[in-house]
Order: sequence, then structure tokens, then C-alpha cells
Amino acid sequence: MLRDSDDEGKDVRQFKANVRKQLTNKGYCIWGILGDQWSSIEGLPSAEITFKLPNRLYNLA
Repeated sequence: MLRDSDDEGKDVRQFKANVRKQLTNKGYCIWGILGDQWSSIEGLPSAEITFKLPNRLYNLA
């Protein structure tokens, strides 16, 4: 799922958590999350396992 213009200005952590919630409501299981920012990993629903990858180009606090 991609962010739409309606999502502009919304907190990225909340957006990603909402997308995971939509997927689980459709019956999908979130087994793993892979991301280079904590915003990709944080929030509920969570996954069985998460992978935080380094990104030497930038880091969002």
C-alpha cells in the first residue's frame, strides 16, 4: 500500500501501523517487518520478527 495525497501530513508511524491493521483485518498474518527506519517497525499490530537495517544515507529521528 502506498501513501496517498490524503495521507500527507499524517504521522508516518501511525500510517504504517494503520496499513498493517488493514492487512490483518483482511485475514493476513504479519510474520516479519523489514525496514531501515524505526517508523517501519513500531506500532501495532506488530510482527513475529523485525529486522532493522542500517541506512548510512539518512536517519529519521
